[in-house]
Amino acid sequence: MGKNRWRKIAGRNKIPGRPNRKPVGAPAPATVTLTINSITPSCPGMERPGLDGVVYIGLQEVDALVRDMRKDIGIPNGVWDEESAVRRYLVYLSMLVDITLADIAMSAVHSNDMAVLMKERMLVEYAIKAIYFNDHPDYALYMTTIHEALSIRDKTRDGGGSVEELQAAEAELAAKRAQFPKVAHLKKLTLSKIMREHTRGGDPQRNDEYVWLYGAPSAIMHGDPEGMRTLFPIDDEGRQQPKIELSNAYLNALMVDSGSYSLNFCGTFVERFHPGDEIFARRLQDLERQFKALALKHPEGRDESVLAAIRAELANDVAAGGDATA
Repeated sequence: MGKNRWRKIAGRNKIPGRPNRKPVGAPAPATVTLTINSITPSCPGMERPGLDGVVYIGLQEVDALVRDMRKDIGIPNGVWDEESAVRRYLVYLSMLVDITLADIAMSAVHSNDMAVLMKERMLVEYAIKAIYFNDHPDYALYMTTIHEALSIRDKTRDGGGSVEELQAAEAELAAKRAQFPKVAHLKKLTLSKIMREHTRGGDPQRNDEYVWLYGAPSAIMHGDPEGMRTLFPIDDEGRQQPKIELSNAYLNALMVDSGSYSLNFCGTFVERFHPGDEIFARRLQDLERQFKALALKHPEGRDESVLAAIRAELANDVAAGGDATA
């Protein structure tokens, strides 16, 4: 689904100076079983021949990075300014990335293929929101204070809350507006507007990456009728058969993209919480190269122009002294 299958969100800010998890109760990440002839991704009681075990080893490394970058950091216990708003929100998103990345690996191994497609849409959203909130701390402050209170007020009102509950929600909203007047004029942005700042060179008129990375998978997630075109494919003989499996080639490409989206998030998190940390910078840089190489190894659905751009990036990495192997 989609035209441009290199899903790494373009335009993420690089960390200045760089040669540039599991929460309790979260699903366990998929493990990898080594055999004489192959590497087979597996979970307890299930394995999935045909998927690239090297990709899953890489996803485990990404999962470890998500876990390690959240250790021993100062997590604000509230929001009082732009910095606390961004930090608190990024920690929240890191937990969602952690949960989704582990769950998406299990879905693939257990042949729940369409769930992989839908959950990737969530990783796209988490990554681009992290990037945007980090780049626009005033928006982060508004969203985590006034808009949060506004959303709670609206749900309390529209959900039939008691008079007392609604009065309390109204009072909280008024208090937030009074406490943060400098961002009270802001409004919640659509995800398409947020994404356009960081895709297609920031062209505000080009919405195509948003459509294919987020909008199209959303049709299936929400049960929109157009999703039937994906779940009722027409075979070579012109027959429609309900189908929820994807080809191994397509699924391998999706799993590579899962790692790439997660690394986009990790880059923003490291920039905010671990600036100048060479160990995290190196881990992130190595994983980014690894998943670029894996994107070339699993090109299903990717445009040739995109693959050429990835090859050029890897060539530059090699020229700078990096290792471009997966």
